[in-house]
Amino acid sequence: GKNILISLSNGKTWLTHLGMTGHLFFYSNNNLTAEKHDVLKIKFKNNSGELRFEDMRKFGRTYIVEDHPQKPIEKLGPEPLKVSFKQFEKIFSSRKRKMKPALLDQSLIAGIGNIYADESLFEAKIHPETRTDRLSQKKLSALYQAIRKIIKRAIETGGSSVRSYVDVEGRKGYFQIFHKVYGKEGERCPRCKTKIKRIVVGQRSSHFCPKCQRKSMN
Repeated sequence: GKNILISLSNGKTWLTHLGMTGHLFFYSNNNLTAEKHDVLKIKFKNNSGELRFEDMRKFGRTYIVEDHPQKPIEKLGPEPLKVSFKQFEKIFSSRKRKMKPALLDQSLIAGIGNIYADESLFEAKIHPETRTDRLSQKKLSALYQAIRKIIKRAIETGGSSVRSYVDVEGRKGYFQIFHKVYGKEGERCPRCKTKIKRIVVGQRSSHFCPKCQRKSMN
């Protein structure tokens, strides 16, 4: 998810949660100017530069863990590319929750954010308000495969630079050009040409196609 663990040479672990606007940036020695939102600087022994944690809105967290580096993240669920379908099916079929908030619950699956939840639900043709326990095994399998496909493609393209996201070297991702529903309220669905709708589910915006992702009446 948003947690990054880096093992240090002294045996300790640098643990960072990026929050909403946190970034890790590498600065070479010829570009070590102080930045307004610097939170932490790590200098390399080979004098090649610095790795910095910068956070404009200060919702992120960063600290050094001396022992048990897994303890701060032990309540998180498995990552979307590591969870098996058997685990995935058990996680969601045993709960009675709306699908969108369940996907964003990091204690169930860690690493699915708002963008990738919307895109995955569209890919699997599932309405964001569908209850998790009412999905058939076939639909859960479709969602499982959709999440893996979306996350892998997002990684390959460097992520979604919708607002401020850039990688450690300051480069923007370009998965946003492949978004089919997220942030596209009022635009036409790429499958059926119905207008994309936006609703609020679990206090989060959700974008979907009302025709491709029909709400279950059960």
